[in-house]
Amino acid sequence: MKKIFALLVLLGTALLFGTAGASDVGKIEIGQACMQGIASVGFLFAGIFGLLLCRMDEIRLRRIRHAKQMRQRTIG
Repeated sequence: MKKIFALLVLLGTALLFGTAGASDVGKIEIGQACMQGIASVGFLFAGIFGLLLCRMDEIRLRRIRHAKQMRQRTIG
């Protein structure tokens, strides 16, 4: 899942830079540039939010493993 979210971040970044470049050159109009900009920011936020959720799951699993190890040390 982390790779998918990282790909979303990469896609959003590339789309945002591409939109900015096309807008500067005049290849797309303002309305289309705004729509593409909103879409790229959406990709960025979705990817970053997904990466944060994956990170929170990793931290939760690490805490569970640590708690099990501490219980084994005190019992054994």
